[in-house]
Amino acid sequence: MDGIRRRSNICGITGLSAHQKVILTTMWRQLPRSLVFDLGKRVFQIIFERDPKLLIVVNLEHLQNTDQWQEHVNFRTHAQVNF
Repeated sequence: MDGIRRRSNICGITGLSAHQKVILTTMWRQLPRSLVFDLGKRVFQIIFERDPKLLIVVNLEHLQNTDQWQEHVNFRTHAQVNF
């Protein structure tokens, strides 16, 4: 190619092609909202279970050694859990 470097269409951050990104975006938008909220809740649960010190981020540091933070309004608001 005579010293000309061909530009890749692969994203340097995600490693996905533009076509793959379109497919993922389309599928993500078709997911039911309840599933998206459930995924968000699970992410927060996993993060706080692995490192309870992070409960300080949602002002629940006083509940670090309990399971009560899962029912607290601050957790439910940040995880967008339906009441």
